[in-house]
Amino acid sequence: MSAEYSSVIKKYQEQGMFVPNVVEKIEHPGSKVMEHYMNTRLKQLILQCTAQCNLRCSYCAYSGIYNSNRSHTNQRMNFETAKKAIDFYLANSWATADAVITFYGGEPLLELELVRIL
Repeated sequence: MSAEYSSVIKKYQEQGMFVPNVVEKIEHPGSKVMEHYMNTRLKQLILQCTAQCNLRCSYCAYSGIYNSNRSHTNQRMNFETAKKAIDFYLANSWATADAVITFYGGEPLLELELVRIL
């Protein structure tokens, strides 16, 4: 390596370039505000009212033909669980402009009475 080339490398190394990179900490830029967002700005609540389905379409991801996915069951959400979820959501979304609550399943309308009272 020529002396001139070596002096150029040394100059850049003095400025912090071309030196071994030792990662001391990896942190997402949003990490510092994540707790604040979780406590004040939850954007959406999805209530899985039931795992039942009245159609059982063969192409559905939950039809039971796919090994890694869940399948339909007779499980259903009770009012107390739904109320706790909604209370938590409301307490932690006060800084969000629009509250969004959606119903999911199976087929959530099989639990129409629960959806109505919520």
